Amino acid sequence: MRDRRVQAPALPVHTSSNEMNLLRSRPTSAGLVGMFLATAAVWACRATPPDSVEGLMAVNGTELFVKRVGSGPPMLVIHGGPLMDHGYLLPWLEPLSRERELIYFDQRLSGRSRGTADSASVRLDTLVADMEEIRQALGLERWDLMAHSWGGLLAQRYAILHPERVASMAVSYTHLTLPTKRIV
Repeated sequence: MRDRRVQAPALPVHTSSNEMNLLRSRPTSAGLVGMFLATAAVWACRATPPDSVEGLMAVNGTELFVKRVGSGPPMLVIHGGPLMDHGYLLPWLEPLSRERELIYFDQRLSGRSRGTADSASVRLDTLVADMEEIRQALGLERWDLMAHSWGGLLAQRYAILHPERVASMAVSYTHLTLPTKRIV
């Protein structure tokens, strides 16, 4: 798998002459031991991600790739796209799997999912119906939704059609979808 780390731009450093002398000095053994202990503490606190379960699931006339990671309250993670997969979200959301069950899926024609490219099956409501069938197949009463970009449109549409199934929703870099019916 390709490493997708992002480097932050270098910031200008303003130091006084005393600080420069400290930077040029040799580290003491106590300083090295302190750095080692701090590094060891960080790695010890970093929990190993829980085992995951993944595979193809028969959903709404096709097979969708579904990956479940972690334990706790369920959260459906909806990737951007269309035609992308969930992989780009994994490194950023991994820490959440220590407290939540993250349910990733690749939408129709995306990633490891299957499907046919026709106007009847690749529609917003069909993709939302896929999400509801995943929830039913997993036997979940409610779940949280977390979505990025295109996935945010799917999450909003799902919440409009199935409000009783959504415990909470977080969307990022998406468009606002307004209900088509007037809410009083």
